[in-house]
Amino acid sequence: MATVHGDGSYTVWDSTPTLPDTARVGDSGPIGTMTEYTSAGAASGSSAYSYVIEADTASTALHMVLRYYDTAGKLSLTSQTRRQLNPEGTAAPVVSWDIQSAESSGIHLVFRR
Repeated sequence: MATVHGDGSYTVWDSTPTLPDTARVGDSGPIGTMTEYTSAGAASGSSAYSYVIEADTASTALHMVLRYYDTAGKLSLTSQTRRQLNPEGTAAPVVSWDIQSAESSGIHLVFRR
């Protein structure tokens, strides 16, 4: 599976991403990894998705974490989204989105609904 971006660069899953069929509060694990390529086809970095099931005041929260790495394997950015899960197990719209640069710029953005 690949995602093509507006600038011609693209991201490819290294293997099929997976989530567990069932999970409980406190569970966490990997979803999958992706390799990022320039429009010329050169590897430009990688990213790793993981999940955490957290307790929440209204219900259970699904916490998705995406870490971006450069070609040397150095962390450059962490993006986290949180969604509430209803009793049927489906996810509500994003509750919060937190993006933090690992670079010296120190950029940290937080969006909350």
